[in-house]
Amino acid sequence: MMIGLMITVWITSTRRGYGAEREKATIKEVFSAIGESIWALLFPILLLGGIRSGIFTPSEVGAFACIYAIIIGAFVYHELDFLKIAKTLGDTVIDVGAIMFIIALSGIFGYGIPLENIPKLLTDAILGISQNKYLVMLIILGILVILGMFMDGSVIILLFTPIFLPLAKAVNIDPVHFGILLCTIITMGNMTPPVGLAMYAVCQILDISVTDYIKDMWAFLFTVIVLVVILMFFPRLVLFLPNLLFG
Repeated sequence: MMIGLMITVWITSTRRGYGAEREKATIKEVFSAIGESIWALLFPILLLGGIRSGIFTPSEVGAFACIYAIIIGAFVYHELDFLKIAKTLGDTVIDVGAIMFIIALSGIFGYGIPLENIPKLLTDAILGISQNKYLVMLIILGILVILGMFMDGSVIILLFTPIFLPLAKAVNIDPVHFGILLCTIITMGNMTPPVGLAMYAVCQILDISVTDYIKDMWAFLFTVIVLVVILMFFPRLVLFLPNLLFG
């Protein structure tokens, strides 16, 4: 997926004539940049190492990341002071507030779905249409894309995984394969209007309108759809590593 999106960026940049901002860096500049950014490069290693070693949980790693960034930014790179930290906290409150408002609304929507017995109705309807695994997968993914446009991904996973996973197993779809497709398609749904969470996060960070975002969204959305179709029909692309590790 990363390669596919990189190719999309390259094609878009080439067609629009976006040139490089500078010439290729020299070897000396590369090593100099590595030396200057060593603490930033250690950042993901410390995060993953801390989780794997049990020092902190995935929920706690966010707090550690903030503290680490403040310490390094203030005392190593000397780019942070009290005023900048205060401004950053203020901007964060605004960004998170916009996103949490959407999550809150999607939570209300998620509460109403099981109340109306929609999950069971969906399961019965899908199996009533077909038991071909590819057709069932297409139907499930289509439903998840629509849900991703209106609900937060974590809400969708909590509500619909217990429903769709047994359905996937019933038509001989590998659970790992299904899980990867589910997460990918939910992410794609969060990229799209009307209330895609990732869409509003990007607009908030880049300070652009939803209209401008939508204009440039289609190429990337098409790439993700193509990749999802490839992964759906060629499960070995995502299962080779789990099979290699666990037999």
